[in-house]
Amino acid sequence: MKYKIKHAFTFIIILFATTFFVFRIFCKKDTSRQCTHISQRHDKHPKQYFATTKSSDAVTRCGPGTEYDILFRYSLKNTPLLVVDSHENWRLVVDFYGEESWIHVSLISTRNQYAMCREDGLVYTKLNAKSKTLCRIQKYTIVHVVKTNPYMCRIEFTHSGKKYKGYIETQNLFGVYP
Repeated sequence: MKYKIKHAFTFIIILFATTFFVFRIFCKKDTSRQCTHISQRHDKHPKQYFATTKSSDAVTRCGPGTEYDILFRYSLKNTPLLVVDSHENWRLVVDFYGEESWIHVSLISTRNQYAMCREDGLVYTKLNAKSKTLCRIQKYTIVHVVKTNPYMCRIEFTHSGKKYKGYIETQNLFGVYP
């Protein structure tokens, strides 16, 4: 009996730790180095825009160049980032958490539009918040945005091997402008 209780307790601790840190799975910060060049602003972009990471191993740095320390490592493909500035082939980006860092243009894409859910929410079957609810969607879920309007976005995503298509409120997504 003690053996089962011990393993159940270990399982609960592992489950709690996994749940607690899941929001930072896609972004690991290298805190061993100080960044002094992050607030430097260079060629101002006339317009901010959203981009997504091309690979599941995209690194961002403290400054616009490989000589700068690595600040973040994004381990999920299609992680949305807001591009706010540029310098040559480098873009200053802001992530879901408001963290700024520099990323090389070869690591981001503006072709496919992906977004991340800001909060837990509902996915609807039609372009109307009063329509039937398709499912609930969790905070930090990355979804493919098919079409947008000021109030609702048509999205597609996969969960547990099943593909879903529906609509979600635009204000609940980081990666699209309302």
